[in-house]
Amino acid sequence: MGSKSVASIILLSLNLFFFSMVSSQTAAPPAQGEECPELGLCLNILGGNIIGSPSDCCPLLDGLADIDAVVCICDQLRSRILGLPINLDINLIAIFNACGRNTTNLICN
Repeated sequence: MGSKSVASIILLSLNLFFFSMVSSQTAAPPAQGEECPELGLCLNILGGNIIGSPSDCCPLLDGLADIDAVVCICDQLRSRILGLPINLDINLIAIFNACGRNTTNLICN
């Protein structure tokens, strides 16, 4: 009986040792070029309008996929409105239409 319990303890100890030596994979670092561009030059949030032509924003959004561009624009719109009652979706759709991007299901959550 004693040898079975010793063998079980040794096996359990070895399993714990080996499992503790295994490291998990770390998350990949963010890829370069996926940061949100500064859109302050083409967005006039305080007035609730877009300054000049919305196409001024197009070169800034060229390197982003549609969903990434939506996230960037919505985040910057939200960070600048400071509680003002502005419909963010209208500005977002105007920018996307001017840039010839897909405007299906564009909503700033």
